[in-house]
Amino acid sequence: MFSLDELASYLPDTTQDPGRAELLRGLTLGLVYETIPQAVADTSTLVKTIALEVAARAYRNTSGFAMERVDDYSYTRASGTGAAGVYLTDDERKQLRDVAAGQQPSGARSVRLTSVWQEWP
Repeated sequence: MFSLDELASYLPDTTQDPGRAELLRGLTLGLVYETIPQAVADTSTLVKTIALEVAARAYRNTSGFAMERVDDYSYTRASGTGAAGVYLTDDERKQLRDVAAGQQPSGARSVRLTSVWQEWP
């Protein structure tokens, strides 16, 4: 679905810890393939985009913290996540299921583009 090079392009600091990046890539692919069939996932640009964001989110914030305070130490996990690490948000899960069902995700529209060199009718 996506390579380590694509993840490095999406999140440049992965070159500092390629082993961690490879682990998160594998976990992300497993999570996506568990949600929708691999044949569907491997052919969708939207699925690739979601998977890259899932892996990048886990790489940037492995613990899943949304807030952390130093005095009298406390932390809060991001809302909508029951666990840290690699996870799908409710919206990402819905978009994946829409792709698997052959539905166009909400918010996505087709737009006909014309060349700037083409004369107007």
